[in-house]
Amino acid sequence: MKKIENDSAMQIVLRAPEPEDLDMLFTLENDIDMWDVSSNVIPYSRHQLEKYIVESVHDLYTDRQIRFVIHSLAPSLPVGCIDLTDVDPYNDRAEVGIAILEQYQGKGVASAALAKLCSYAKNRVHLHDLFVHVPVDNEASLKLFASAGFKKVGTLKDWLHVAEGYKDVLILQKIL
Repeated sequence: MKKIENDSAMQIVLRAPEPEDLDMLFTLENDIDMWDVSSNVIPYSRHQLEKYIVESVHDLYTDRQIRFVIHSLAPSLPVGCIDLTDVDPYNDRAEVGIAILEQYQGKGVASAALAKLCSYAKNRVHLHDLFVHVPVDNEASLKLFASAGFKKVGTLKDWLHVAEGYKDVLILQKIL
């Protein structure tokens, strides 16, 4: 299987999820600190995640989403996921989601993965634009997407219900 590779200092590939990624997926999906932005409110079982890996068609147009595992080449292991979701083939757009295991954050993994995903979306899937919803106080994500060419196009007021009340979300978009 051909993998989506990059040539930055942080050597990663984007690939389809494999059964051996179960522990990494379990950790990411059940990290309650990420639930505010993922709209998840219940944990996933290992069985549910294993079933997803095995039964997913992994077809962008059938599933209207595609998940890539971000795989580090040195050391060789999965370090996160990057997704295209809410794929709209008629309007040629999709939403981006990214999650990196905490111990690999701040090491260039997200930037390298996002660059590869943007290239894939433009050159292989022929999408016209990508968008992302980022909480106004998530400075790391705002910096990541801005450095990848995403521009602020709007604000959703009181969009996320969090422990402290409600939080605004910025909509960022990149025309490919």
